[in-house]
Amino acid sequence: MRYLIATARSGSTSLQKYLSKLMPLEGVRKILIHRVPDMYQNDTAKRYLKVIQSVENEYYNDMFDYGDELLTQYPNSFILDRKDKVAQSESLAFRKMKYEDNFSNYHIKEFYNDFDNEYMKGCLYNFTKQSDVLKKLSKKHNKQILYYEDIFQSSAPDILVESNMYSESLYNIYLNSKGKSRLLEIPKKKLI
Repeated sequence: MRYLIATARSGSTSLQKYLSKLMPLEGVRKILIHRVPDMYQNDTAKRYLKVIQSVENEYYNDMFDYGDELLTQYPNSFILDRKDKVAQSESLAFRKMKYEDNFSNYHIKEFYNDFDNEYMKGCLYNFTKQSDVLKKLSKKHNKQILYYEDIFQSSAPDILVESNMYSESLYNIYLNSKGKSRLLEIPKKKLI
């Protein structure tokens, strides 16, 4: 078993599917680092989840402890993040505002430019903190962080080739940037 420890809106679902097909005998399970199971949360951190800001450091310590245990037990696991925190935050803010927690709609490619800026800033803050946790895990476990931009926005996914994790046919099915990039303009309707 391997784990893909990731931040939300980082391409983790597509990468998890790709890795599962690439390594069918091992199995790859996706873990979003902000979803810390209760067993890793002390009472202070549980109160944080109810939006009590003063215990923030405890919550991030719990994320680190959770990731640390996963990487200790499953050292062949992966870490995935995103470099462009603003785009990541805008993506989450838009989907949270439009779909709330209906995650089945989070993978629809659609144009967006309408989201709450304050909510987006909160997302940006949290994603930055989560990235700090992933960097600490990377350093402690000597693991390279895979980045969305290097996998999905590159014509040649060097990071996958260098890591001996590249299959052109699977890449074209699950990771090719066609269809994965953000729509920056409203699609024009075609007349038949």
